[in-house]
Amino acid sequence: MVLVFLNNKLISVDTILPVLIELKEKYNTKIYFIVFEEMAYKGIRSNIVINDAVNYAGNLIYIGFGIQNKLLKRLVRILQIARFYLHSIFGAKIIHFGALEKGFLNTIFTPFKGNAFFSESSAFSHTPEKYRVVFSGKNESPPFGESLIAYTDDECWLQRLGVDKKKLFKFGPTRVRDSWLRHSYDKADEYFDKTHFGLNYKKGYFVIILSTLGEAVWLSEGDTAKPLLSDILEELSLTHSNKNILIKPHVTTDLRVMNSIIKRFHFKSIQITYLHPSVLSKFAYAFIGTMYSSTFADAVSLGVKTIEYTNYNKKILKETGGRSVGHEFVTFFINNNKAELKSVLSNIECSIPAVIKKSNYSKSCNDSSGLLKILSS
Repeated sequence: MVLVFLNNKLISVDTILPVLIELKEKYNTKIYFIVFEEMAYKGIRSNIVINDAVNYAGNLIYIGFGIQNKLLKRLVRILQIARFYLHSIFGAKIIHFGALEKGFLNTIFTPFKGNAFFSESSAFSHTPEKYRVVFSGKNESPPFGESLIAYTDDECWLQRLGVDKKKLFKFGPTRVRDSWLRHSYDKADEYFDKTHFGLNYKKGYFVIILSTLGEAVWLSEGDTAKPLLSDILEELSLTHSNKNILIKPHVTTDLRVMNSIIKRFHFKSIQITYLHPSVLSKFAYAFIGTMYSSTFADAVSLGVKTIEYTNYNKKILKETGGRSVGHEFVTFFINNNKAELKSVLSNIECSIPAVIKKSNYSKSCNDSSGLLKILSS
């Protein structure tokens, strides 16, 4: 049995799901996905691709069930946690992304530290974490648990104090594994038919990836995020007004502001999407973002070009040497230059339907790290 304590951000479940799908298929291991906050629960349930994969691999448990009565909620939580405590006594493996680092959970699960695995949240090797450390200046303590799960060789967390004393499982990037792509990329048609009625998706589309439409640590000060989206839509309306446009908001995106900007422009077909980037990559001409997004890694890994049209502040531009914070997965980096954006968009190949890019990923299914066998034991 495996207990997976998830964070509020969907990136944690997004990263670990391919591992757990393989664990389920190879060893038929019982898996519980555990969340404590309504945001995480609703985020999973509302994301059709992730929700389907979670249901396929195991069971999602919402601690407290969203009960409003404080006393009843506390009682239910205690009973639920007691159940998982009992499972731990009998040898259940525990995977977490930081939820067991401190507080009540840390106290009660400390006796099972030997069966605890700290998992990195990022599925790809890219540099944004390095710049977050530069800006935050945090010196974090060793993660809880005697084992670590790594998907890359160079993540900053591997440099944390005490990490060298723990057992490290280098599993490798997860969202390019065949186990995951069979449940996402290969089912793209099914998901489009369910969620985007009337969209002729096989003729291709541009995907706009949004982040906050307010201030952000990497952007220039002031109201810089909203004009970025306006510029992207304006240039697309001039170069590709007859093409399909899919806009994928972030959880931090102000939807009212987003919709007010969209209304200024007229496209033949423009829709909001919440599909997973592994699905969106199948027929995409390009991914375009107002800041670097981890979705770019999925897109590039599946043969899709990415455009980061942004407005970095001087400090971050100096730190990156004038590149994107995630330059490994950015095909075109454009810093507040509309003329360059127009030129790049004009040259994106979209005269024919986007092709199936299945040959761009390797059907990796081996586990040289031995992680799956350990988790199943």
